[in-house]
Amino acid sequence: MTDDLKESMENFVEKETTKQKEIFKKAIEQEKDKIKQCSLENVYKTVEKWLGIKIKDRNRIDVILATAISNKLAGTPIWMFICGNSGDWKSAFTLGLTGLNNIIKVDQLTANTLASGQKDAHDLGRELSGQSKILLFPDLACLTSMNTDEKNIIWGQFRNLYDGFINKRTGSGTNKAYEGCHVTMIACTTQTIRDEILIHAQLGTRELMYDTNTDVIDNDFKMDMAIYNEQYEQQMKDEIQEVVTNFVLYHKPSEAILTDDTKIFLKSEAQRLAILRASAMVDRQYKELINPVYPEVPTRLVKQFKRLYTCLMGLEENYPEEKARQIITHIVNSSGNKVRQIILDNLVKAKEPRKIPDIMLDTKLGRGAVKTQLEICWNIGIVKKEVREEQIGGYCDYNGERRGGRFEEVAYYSISYEVDNPHSTPTYQKSNIIIYKGGM
Repeated sequence: MTDDLKESMENFVEKETTKQKEIFKKAIEQEKDKIKQCSLENVYKTVEKWLGIKIKDRNRIDVILATAISNKLAGTPIWMFICGNSGDWKSAFTLGLTGLNNIIKVDQLTANTLASGQKDAHDLGRELSGQSKILLFPDLACLTSMNTDEKNIIWGQFRNLYDGFINKRTGSGTNKAYEGCHVTMIACTTQTIRDEILIHAQLGTRELMYDTNTDVIDNDFKMDMAIYNEQYEQQMKDEIQEVVTNFVLYHKPSEAILTDDTKIFLKSEAQRLAILRASAMVDRQYKELINPVYPEVPTRLVKQFKRLYTCLMGLEENYPEEKARQIITHIVNSSGNKVRQIILDNLVKAKEPRKIPDIMLDTKLGRGAVKTQLEICWNIGIVKKEVREEQIGGYCDYNGERRGGRFEEVAYYSISYEVDNPHSTPTYQKSNIIIYKGGM
């Protein structure tokens, strides 16, 4: 090989190496830019720019993103209902998910949406069959205005859909069957949906709820943002959709192994929610239980919480574990019976057993509501009930002796702190992990 040829080849290799370095450098810069664009902080900034979120509102963003990411996992799906006041930008943010290929937006819901009685109709079930999809309901409040029969049909269909199938058989001989439906659900609604869910809780509740807890003092700031954005709504929708879509596509659930402490936390919260949304048959007149209360076995709940926890931890590299726990605790508080939570909060704070009138005075709740919830909690075993004989009415004479009146049995209630077996019926623990934390 001549010296000229050798020098020429060396120059060629050097140029190619420099060229490759430039390509690699450019690729690295592009990847860094992509990571920056897909960061959680960038989502916050974009939403803050258009919707005026504040730091305390960011948790609801995390919940929606984590729920969307959870669809990448096989197995138990998450159905999350975002509950808040009308106009509280719930739909404005969730519509940013519509840029994903696996999103199906549903604006109208009837008993025939998932499967109709018409043989050749294009059912939504056909799109869900054998697929992993996210159903997005920008406004599920329409469900509350339906008649009772139609609502019962829809809730029954939802239970089957959660379990992965849709079946419908009509009197005309039409049989619709869709299998292998892996569906994550994100629905925006007002607090009116809460009564609907509690009514159907006896048949098994699959949905989790997240209350936005809208603060009235923020309304002035939010109105300012609405005035500013009024002329730029399409630009706002496009920017939010781009940042949300890119984020969900780029991120995946955390693969970190759960610690024993985290497992205890998740099981404790699952047990707590099983208590808070346990349903019962109650006599309308006397507010007495007709049958024993049987809380759900929280196996489904703990799987949902485990999935949600790993997806929250996957939102960014160093996502705060304490924040993930706070969000799950808030979901438990949001998903349970609010009246029951208020009453149990009152008992937790009390230093001695309380009777119904005392609790009514503190909580501003009616006697029927208080008595019903106390009887349910007593039946479950998380509340103690002590009946004392007390003299009602009468008067005291000059010697201080009470005369007249009548003797009645008065019930006193207090939180039960005894725990014999952590795997038995959940009770409120005074030490270690407090199953009921309060925090309305």
